[in-house]
Amino acid sequence: HSGVFVRLKAIHEIRKRLGLVSAFDIALDKANNEIFVTELPSESVKVYEISANGHVSPIRTVSGIVFCTLWSCLIVHMPDRIDVDTKNNQVLVSTTNGGPIVFFPEVANGILFNQFDPIPAQVHYGIEADDIAIDIKNDEVFIADTDENSIVIYDRMALAGPFYRPPPLTIVPVRIIKGTSTGLSSPSSVVVDAINNEIFVANGNNSITIYARTDNGDVPPLRTISGASTGLYDPIDIAVDIEVNEMFVANGGNCSIVVFPRNASGNVTPLRTLSLDFFSVGRYFNGCPRGITLR
Repeated sequence: HSGVFVRLKAIHEIRKRLGLVSAFDIALDKANNEIFVTELPSESVKVYEISANGHVSPIRTVSGIVFCTLWSCLIVHMPDRIDVDTKNNQVLVSTTNGGPIVFFPEVANGILFNQFDPIPAQVHYGIEADDIAIDIKNDEVFIADTDENSIVIYDRMALAGPFYRPPPLTIVPVRIIKGTSTGLSSPSSVVVDAINNEIFVANGNNSITIYARTDNGDVPPLRTISGASTGLYDPIDIAVDIEVNEMFVANGGNCSIVVFPRNASGNVTPLRTLSLDFFSVGRYFNGCPRGITLR
């Protein structure tokens, strides 16, 4: 898939020339032709044109998020995973170290507040999110919780809007996939295929588990990809191409991207493997890719 390499190359060039370091996750807004990147050292979300390459500056930067109560305000630190809701023009970001998840307008720029702004950010504490995915078609938000070995599903409107409504103190999930039968093992990434009604999850035990989108409770996966032939090594992110029925997995353990048929199962050999240069790809922790998206 040429789009994977092109996006990696473009972001790499931007990083080299503008100091975009430790870019953690990436999301593509196809509706507005923009790329969203979370960057840990600057604790920011940077937005680039989809065609960005070479010596270019971000077109917008969300440089801070401030959460205020009636009595005090605090800064929300370390944006982590990111996804874009192109139907409702919203961005969802998770934060590290048990911080909140945050919804903000797609056009946001500068420092955001959960109050006072004309369209304030929605900040939700108490939701542990190691990865996030927005199901635009069914208006749901999927969250991977590594500590709890679970996939938690929320109604999008309960989390994201309308923006002027203060969120309730406790938001109840609509479903939770959790239990010994699920095969979940420190899930690090979740992706929703709303066309084929499936959920793809990357696990810390070098496996990919696939579930029905509406699954709930202690349910076995529809399919599991695992074994020595798969080339999976600390899978950290997934992207599914529904047009050509392929699944792309970013390996955090050996700096590679492995590609499978979308319906793959078992100890299968990848269709192809993209091996990335450890020293030339934007690095975080062990130097391997942490996020993947398809154009």
